[in-house]
Amino acid sequence: FDGFIAAIKEGHAAGLALVSQSDDEMPPALAALHAFMRERGLSVRVVFDAVDTDGSGALDVAELRDMVRTLSAPDASPLELKQLLAGLLSIDVKNTGRLTFRDLQRGLRLLRVK
Repeated sequence: FDGFIAAIKEGHAAGLALVSQSDDEMPPALAALHAFMRERGLSVRVVFDAVDTDGSGALDVAELRDMVRTLSAPDASPLELKQLLAGLLSIDVKNTGRLTFRDLQRGLRLLRVK
């Protein structure tokens, strides 16, 4: 996930917002994840399964937080971590506080449509 970390660091350096400013924009964290996956030829399933450490079939807040901490710069502030997490949770269509495989897949597909 070094590419994802680099993309987030570039966003920090450029002063970019970490969550979308409007409903029709994708969160930069999701866009960076999409680019990382595309560059390495990784499927959504491979990434999802790697993050779903408890095997529940849904990424809960703790798993997403761990992923954000791992993939974002280790020196990110608590506010930046919360913003990245909020950006990822913005694709939670049922507002459950958990991302299913389908949520993540749908969010990443939206990037291809735009």
